[in-house]
This record gives sequence, C-alpha cells and structure tokens, in this order.
Amino acid sequence: MKMSNISLCGFYGFNNYGDSLMLENLKTFFNSSGLRVKIFSDRESEESFSFKTLNPNSSDIIALGGGGIITKNFWYIKTELYKELREDQKLILINVNLTQESVPVLEMLKDKISLVVVRDSFSEKMALDILGDRDKVILASDISFLSQDKKPYNQKSNKVSVCLNYYIFKDFFSSNERSRIYAKKAIIELAEFIKWMRSFNYKVQLVPCQVDKEVNDNTVHGILNAYIGGADNWIYSNEYFESNINHSSLIISARYHSTLFAIKNAIPFIDITHHSKNSNLLKDLNLENLSVNYWKISLEELKKKAFEAQHSSQILETSLSYGVSSRENWEKVSNKIHTLIQ
Repeated sequence: MKMSNISLCGFYGFNNYGDSLMLENLKTFFNSSGLRVKIFSDRESEESFSFKTLNPNSSDIIALGGGGIITKNFWYIKTELYKELREDQKLILINVNLTQESVPVLEMLKDKISLVVVRDSFSEKMALDILGDRDKVILASDISFLSQDKKPYNQKSNKVSVCLNYYIFKDFFSSNERSRIYAKKAIIELAEFIKWMRSFNYKVQLVPCQVDKEVNDNTVHGILNAYIGGADNWIYSNEYFESNINHSSLIISARYHSTLFAIKNAIPFIDITHHSKNSNLLKDLNLENLSVNYWKISLEELKKKAFEAQHSSQILETSLSYGVSSRENWEKVSNKIHTLIQ
C-alpha cells in the first residue's frame, strides 16, 4: 500500500522546548502510523519548511497542531490555505487546546474537519458542540506525556527550579500602567517567596523554556534575578531542559510543558496560571490546588501552595494514572487515522 503523506502545520522553529517536544513526539507518532511527515511553519528552520516556499496542501492529510494555535491569527487560517483543500484531502486538528478564539475557526472549518484531537475536556466539549459528531473528537493527553523519560524523583534534592514565561511577564515593560503594575507585583511576590525558600537552604535555578530572538524567557529571568540578588544557577539555554529541572524539590512553572514535566515525573510544582490551557489541564487532573492565579499572586499563597505540593500524594497518583490513559487514547487516535487513509 502506498505510504500517505501528512503536512504538520504549526508554530515550529522558535526554539521553544514545549513546541520542539510536541513536534518530535508527533513525528514519531505519525511515522509509527505509516505516514510520511513534512513540517511547516511561518519560519523556515532546521525543524520546519516555510509554507511560503512549499505548499503544505500537497499532502494527503493536513494536520494543524499542536498547542493553542487554532485561532484566526494562525498562519494556515490567516492566509486562507484551507480554501485550497481538495475534496479527497483530510483535515485534522491534533494535540490542540481550544479557547473562545477557536470558535469562529471551528465554525468555518467544521465541514472540512475529519478529526479533532484535544488535550483537555473543555476543548472536547467545545469541539463536540460545534462539530456535532462524537466520532470526530478524541480527548487525549498532550502527546509529549507519552515519551518523556520518567526519572525517579530525588526527595533529598534542595533545588528549586523557576521556569517563567516571557509572554506573561513582558507586561513588566508595558505602556499600560495596570498591566505593568500586575507584572511587577508578581515578580516581587515571587522574589520574596524565593528568598523565603532560601532561608531553608534551598538552591534556586532559573531555567528557560523558550530562548528565541523574539521571545526569550531569560528576559524575565533577568528581572527576577535582580530582585532575588542573584540565582544560585542561571541557565541560559533550553538545550538540556529536562535534565536541568529533574530532581528538583519544587518547580515554579509558568509554562505548560514545564508543568507537564513536573506531573509526568511526580515532582512537586506550583503553576503560575495565566492561560486556560494550564487551568484546564490542572482541572482535568484534579491538581487545581497547585495553581496560583497570576493576577492574585501573593507570598502567603505561594507558601501555602509549596506546602501542599511537597506533602501531597496526588501528583504521583496522577502521574501513574494519566500515563496509562494517555497511551490508550493515543492508540484510539492512531486507529482513527488509519481509517481516514484507507
């Protein structure tokens, strides 16, 4: 049987740990499903082709994913490439989370979509409401949960890893006074919490998820570093992200995939929650008690969450159960894709 081709369209090539992790796992998944994969982005890189030089619609299947990209600002939608789809081509959305910004896109594409694979129950409900077809919607974990190596959590570690998010804390430089005040307050409260942790002989390291010329988490880590009087270890690269944060006593995370890594490896964490993709993940896994709302962050709340994280068995239980269900659900996705290409 002829091997089918798939064009995976997303935001790749921006030196983002989470995006690169999703990409590698999606490539492995598609290859194991008997599909030949080409990667497309709005930036040409070692990871991807630019859609401006090579048409992604030349493949048998067009896959949009992953992450929170299903909005009118996504390049595949913005350039109206969906209008060039042939009747015999399949359009799938894979490893995505949906928001209210996704509604007009789903409404527009609902007659073209063959499959939507979402990573939280909120997104599942939205897809079902709009598509009206249970057979087209599958709820699965983020695909990167499947292959991250599980390493034993070292309870004797005294390392606190901080993974902030440029997209959130860039408001520190905003011309909007309200946004600037909230960002500065969040940084100050985090700094006071880190100083408090240090009083118990914890070592603090700053570890970026994204290190790109346009979006660089080191920018906000630099601000925090100044407020805490210098981190014990400031790591500038995301090349060895997983090994750098593994065996942490606590991960302070404002990124989806650093939170997911903590859950996967049963490491205590506090999620600085700013986006629905994080809050929906934690809600689905009954880990909302480890979330601190960015807009309401305080030293006392951080202390409370740190105690809860380090004295809870829920993270380990979730890690084990989520891993089993993840594999089962992605097997369903593989089977569904096989029916699409037959």
